[in-house]
Amino acid sequence: MMMNQLDAKIFGHYDERRESEVSAAESNSATNSNTSYSTAPTPASTSSPGQTNTFIGKVEPHDDDMLDAVDAKPAISSLDSLLRTSSSASTTSPHHHHLSDLSEVASSKKPSVQAIVVHLESVVRTFIDAINNRTLTLDHPVTASFDPKFTANTPPPWPQGTEDLAEYLRRLITLTAQTEYKMVIQGLDTHVYKNGHAGVFVTSDVLGVPPDVVRHVVAIFRFRKRDGFWRCFIVEEIIGIENTADGEPGSIGGGFAGPF
Repeated sequence: MMMNQLDAKIFGHYDERRESEVSAAESNSATNSNTSYSTAPTPASTSSPGQTNTFIGKVEPHDDDMLDAVDAKPAISSLDSLLRTSSSASTTSPHHHHLSDLSEVASSKKPSVQAIVVHLESVVRTFIDAINNRTLTLDHPVTASFDPKFTANTPPPWPQGTEDLAEYLRRLITLTAQTEYKMVIQGLDTHVYKNGHAGVFVTSDVLGVPPDVVRHVVAIFRFRKRDGFWRCFIVEEIIGIENTADGEPGSIGGGFAGPF
């Protein structure tokens, strides 16, 4: 199956073509698989250094847009667009939403796209906060938002392979117990697709493993809607440039990148 390619707009990049693309999407919604392009504001959390500059551009779905359909996800076509593109428009908000407040509206039959975006980003933030706070457990409430068929590929230095949810959580719990690991979110970008899938793209700095090293990591949390609920079924990562404590760049890729 041919997948939708992820283009250079992915982390808030916005240019004059954006307006015409949104208009084209509205007039040709039957063939456009992306129903939302949105980045929600950054609430106060241990995983975030502060409020994030955001841009929201939304294409409202029609009644038949949100389908519980096939397992499909957009392809990643350019590391450069993920690692180098930065946000150029800004809107800030102090509002903070909790999972319990949003789960019902985001799981309803016809929620607004923005409600879905806020809910999924809240799931991701809650998960990362649990890792950073050393409160993650195998039965943490946030794990209810992960699919029973969840998979993740293990990054270096662990042996390469595929983990199920229990293996993935145990690795994270062990990592945080033995190191000073911390993941600081620098930005979120969320796309909701007509086929009942969504992707939350997290740009972050990974600190403390090893000490005095900062790694720039893009983690992708892929969600799908099943039985009326959105659950994360895949986590992927793209490793960026390593910096030492004095700001000097190190290697690109390889080595230890973090849990995702």
